[in-house]
Amino acid sequence: MPDIRDPDCIQHARKRWPAGREPKWFHIVEFYGDGDPFFGGTADDRPLGVSGRFLSKEESHLEESAVFFRLEEAVAAGRAASNIRPGSLIGLITHWQ
Repeated sequence: MPDIRDPDCIQHARKRWPAGREPKWFHIVEFYGDGDPFFGGTADDRPLGVSGRFLSKEESHLEESAVFFRLEEAVAAGRAASNIRPGSLIGLITHWQ
């Protein structure tokens, strides 16, 4: 999965999709750490909230995840998030139905 901070991420995403089709909607997620914490890992993945911040587990119970209907809008919002952690990967989650 390419990081959305890559300047070519929009072009790369569209190359992987069926010709003439785009997902119905998108989420942005910050992926951080390695492995499932249940098995001793350090993963702490966070969705982008409607506030423009990546939400911790506690915050995600208080705020909705942001939903985007245009690829460019989703990428811009993820790049502009105010609390990106160093070493994280910012990913685009596609929803086709």
